[in-house]
Amino acid sequence: MHLKWHELKDVSTDGVAKELARLYDLRYYDIMDEIDEIFRHKYQLIYACGSCQALPSGRERWEAVQLVLERLQTDADVAVILAEPQIVILDRCSTALGSKWVEVGVDELKKGTQIFNMAALLQGNEFTKDELDKFKVPDLSYDCYIKVKNTYFQPGGTARAGAFDRIPLLPGAELERHRASLIQKLAQSVLENPSHRMRWMAEIDHGVREQFVRFVTDPTASLEELGIEMKGVFEGFFASELDTKYNQLLALRGLLAYGILEHGLTRRHRVDFGINRTTRNGFQNRRVAITFRACDTPAERSEYAHPDILILLTQLAYYDDGLSEKELKEAVQALLHTGPVAQEAEYKSWFDLSASKMSKNEKDELDSVEKSGRLKLSHVWAHVQVL
Repeated sequence: MHLKWHELKDVSTDGVAKELARLYDLRYYDIMDEIDEIFRHKYQLIYACGSCQALPSGRERWEAVQLVLERLQTDADVAVILAEPQIVILDRCSTALGSKWVEVGVDELKKGTQIFNMAALLQGNEFTKDELDKFKVPDLSYDCYIKVKNTYFQPGGTARAGAFDRIPLLPGAELERHRASLIQKLAQSVLENPSHRMRWMAEIDHGVREQFVRFVTDPTASLEELGIEMKGVFEGFFASELDTKYNQLLALRGLLAYGILEHGLTRRHRVDFGINRTTRNGFQNRRVAITFRACDTPAERSEYAHPDILILLTQLAYYDDGLSEKELKEAVQALLHTGPVAQEAEYKSWFDLSASKMSKNEKDELDSVEKSGRLKLSHVWAHVQVL
């Protein structure tokens, strides 16, 4: 009834809407059976009202996620924390077909599918997919494990140049013990190595940096107090520029202080979430992450209600899967619509990440936007699909 009231109000039938609103004054009772099941969150229905609108501060949210994930992978101090036992499973390998089984050796992996009857054959060895097929291995997804004595083996492969390493966090006492230091180091790393549109952070005075780190890592910190402390930093900016900077700070704060990053990194790609690449009439239904019911089984009509969780899991999914050739073509077309300086800066970041796996001739062919534009897209895609 409340939804119908909104619908009538939007089409300017105020008289009917007022009469409908009077029903709220009537005394009535709702009697429900099995209330725990009826009100379970997974049965919640959200109805869209009005026309489609852009996500508020959407660009700042996407860029904040990209920056934090980049610092999570590359910062040396963060790597020291992640190297502590029982915090994270570091997987620096792809899950492409033809990959090898590699040792992971973490007790928590016992939750995965275990295959015990090949222990004698697998001990101390690595096998290709063709060799493992001889042993009738039922699944080569990264959620499948083989136990050899006290060691676990997982499908891995050759590290892909520039690819984001899967860093699934392991919920538990050890992660909780190191959580504060992890987000502190991430915040400091972001401050020292900001992205191009957040480069103003690098100019923050050292006397104010402690307040900045506290704001993006402590949910009790006040934006008003930060504004007073950073008054000198924000002076001289137009109101629109100031709003952008505040939105960037709030996006980082949501990821770090409120546990969004931690929550996203405890989810398993292609098991808990992923991109549904099923097409209908030649078109993909959705390009953002959705929930999965089981391994490689998307819940097709599901969606994430929290926008920051949606953005984080979408980026993690694409970082792991890589782009298709069609998606890369769209990315290049969007790049070509930017200015020449922005083009070179963005393309250079792609090139630098993938250059380590290129031959000298390939580097000469792909070291600029102009040169890459003269080559077949498939040649470019072979090197930058997973960036």
